[in-house]
Amino acid sequence: MSETSAQQDLFEMNWQALCEHRPALAAQLQSYKNQVKAQSESLGSFAGSESLSQGYKEALILICDGIGSADQISQVIQNCPASTEILVVEKNASRFLESFFHNDLRSCMAEDRFEFAIHLPAERFSVFFRDYLMANERLVLTDRLAHFYDEGSIKKEGAYYLAFAKGLQQAVIELRDVYLAPGEDNIRGLINLSENLDQLSSCADLSQFAGVYQGMAGVILSAGPSLNEHLSFLSKLKGKVVTACTDGALQAVLKSGLEPDFVVSMERVEETAALYSNLPSSFTAPLFCQPVIQPNLFREYKNKKVLCVRDATFGSWLNDKSLRLFLGSTVASMAYQILCTMGCSQIFLLGQDLAYDRDESGASHVQGIDQKVKEATMAIKESRHFCELEGNDGSPIASNQFWKKFKEDLQYLIQSHSVATFNVISASKGAQILGAHRLEPQDFWSTINNAEAGSLSKTLASQMKTTSPWADFNKEGLIQKTFLGLDKIKSAALRLDDEISRFQHHQRALTGNAEEIELYQKKFAVWEEGVKKCFSADGWVFQNFVQCFLIQSTYRSPPHVKIISAIGIELH
Repeated sequence: MSETSAQQDLFEMNWQALCEHRPALAAQLQSYKNQVKAQSESLGSFAGSESLSQGYKEALILICDGIGSADQISQVIQNCPASTEILVVEKNASRFLESFFHNDLRSCMAEDRFEFAIHLPAERFSVFFRDYLMANERLVLTDRLAHFYDEGSIKKEGAYYLAFAKGLQQAVIELRDVYLAPGEDNIRGLINLSENLDQLSSCADLSQFAGVYQGMAGVILSAGPSLNEHLSFLSKLKGKVVTACTDGALQAVLKSGLEPDFVVSMERVEETAALYSNLPSSFTAPLFCQPVIQPNLFREYKNKKVLCVRDATFGSWLNDKSLRLFLGSTVASMAYQILCTMGCSQIFLLGQDLAYDRDESGASHVQGIDQKVKEATMAIKESRHFCELEGNDGSPIASNQFWKKFKEDLQYLIQSHSVATFNVISASKGAQILGAHRLEPQDFWSTINNAEAGSLSKTLASQMKTTSPWADFNKEGLIQKTFLGLDKIKSAALRLDDEISRFQHHQRALTGNAEEIELYQKKFAVWEEGVKKCFSADGWVFQNFVQCFLIQSTYRSPPHVKIISAIGIELH
């Protein structure tokens, strides 16, 4: 067999593996397939690949900038632990396909730990990085990240790889802020989850509502101050669009005469319950929530509950059959993801200011919202978290770092979904949301007035099915799933440990309040006992859970032992 024929056979085997294991990438590269030819000269090699340093051997994520001669990938596999995640970046699609003539890459195509970013436009970096880092708990691995680079690729397109590296760095910072929440949030979430476990079997799952409103328009009602301008008109929405109400806006929306199709809640703090006080007896809207919401609210909400589980969270190991999605850090982004899952082809944002009002009051929320929520947000305005964003009129508008994050989450979702999105707000109000078309309020309401009534033929209540992925959820099943998901729990425990330390330091530094620390320690003890009871009578599964802290001590420093000592668990 001639060398050319052997190369062509190798190319076809690689291509078939690409089509089988990575069909989306194969479709992307299809137009280059018939143009590329085997090159006799070397494609280059990875700098430093002859002798892998100890740093590379210990890497948890390894990034290869440029494909090089591709046989270097084999050396990487041989010298890195089997748990190392490997990301291959190549700007030139033809160069990537040329490597198919020279090297057998079939095993790389088949392994989930490999990811290929080929000919990725710079404007797609943000979506790619979020998806990549959130999958398989990769975000918790980024403390051990290393690079190889192909010298030829760097010489030709160095600016591209530099921008890629900067984009990755920024994504890590942003996602850590969103997902690795303050320690107090993690503790609260674990406490809440342990108390909510017994009720999960009565809940529906978001997966059961996929496509129920295919092609229809959805409206997200948020608690920004611009919602005041819409209150007198909201009742006109009934039966014409799908209405998703954030919990902060619920009281104001109900007073306007509209009962939304569903309510969205994600916060785990006790103050959230105040947003649901004194609901009318006729109120029937289901609650779409995370399993970590405040236990009193979880128990006392009389209507149906639908569980929405994050794709990267300590609770994701609970149920492998549940739908897990990026929900963002705010109820508005969570509502957006829900409406997209339901099949809405248009989404309108009302009350989504993400900024303080420009009038004399500098209002942070719609009228009638819980006073504690309003006071907390106004206090942020006076803190170091204050910032300015670009307003809808192009000039700066007062905001804060939290709202900036909320805006970035919405922008990510808008970019990820092919759903026409409109921000219904006057030009003088609110921060600009990239990807959302701004729509004057009068134009929106003119469209609503002309829409046919009763166009919604299905109600969410009628879509509630008796069976769900949570129906067989019980303590025995939890024990089994715990052992099956030990690796994920281990990552969650690692993350929790880090955040506990940060929380303690944060509280001492900012408040110096011994009572706060004592309260935190009591809450942790409550969580410990709650999880013990949920797992088994003698806590034997929980001991395995805690042992995960020790497993990770090979990668991290001794604080794990301190945490175990603090919660008083004896490992036999």
